[in-house]
This record gives sequence, structure tokens and C-alpha cells, in this order.
Amino acid sequence: MLEALGKIGTFKNCDKRQLGLIADAVEGRSTVESGEALCREGDDGDAWWVVLGGTAEVSVGGTPLGSVGAGTAVGELSPFDGEPRSATVTAIDDLDVLAFSGENLVEAIRTEPQLGINLLSTAAQRLRAINRLIS
Repeated sequence: MLEALGKIGTFKNCDKRQLGLIADAVEGRSTVESGEALCREGDDGDAWWVVLGGTAEVSVGGTPLGSVGAGTAVGELSPFDGEPRSATVTAIDDLDVLAFSGENLVEAIRTEPQLGINLLSTAAQRLRAINRLIS
């Protein structure tokens, strides 16, 4: 598990101890079938996911903004601010995802703040990409 997590972009700079904390936050692995939504805009949620395989479309208000694939964290904002999901993520191909508990993620970040910096960096990159699309 640690080796697989270490290959995910968000966690590439994590050491074994940090990866162990992330592994402890894993709630399970699942498949989201093509055409199904991993999460929907406006839904409540404290879980977040990392895509291990497959591709998904990200849309807001029904407008496609782009796609995500292997190694991408999805839904990581809601555990932090308690706000509803900001986008819908729909599987284009079958998605293989790791599900994480938002509560366990927050606890891991309290233990190891660098994890929060890694997630924030990933979220910032995605927000900048979205800003480029809409400007």
C-alpha cells in the first residue's frame, strides 16, 4: 500500500511515516462504472478519493471543465470546509478509486502538517488550471 501511495502525485514527496498516516485514512477501494458519478455537485460529503485508474469528467453546473485520471485526488475540499461538493465527477471509463475518510485525513494532517501542504498544493494547481479555462 505504501509503495502505491508513494506513486500518487499528491503524495510523491511523502516519507514512509507520512505515507503510513495516509494509508491509515484509507476506508476502501472501489470501482465506479463508466457513466456513474463518483460525487455530485451540491452533495454533502466528508470522503475524498484518489483515482488509481480510469478517467473521469469534472463538470460544474453541467459544463465540462476537464478530466482527471490516475494519481488525481478528487473531493478533497469538502472535508476541510464542510461545504457541499463543488463539482460533479463522472466516470468516463470504469474508475478504480481509493476512498479516504475526511475525518481521518484531517487527523493525519494534524499529526503531520506536510500532508496538508501537499494537498493544498494539488488543490491550488487545479484551481489555477480552472482559472485559465474561464479567463
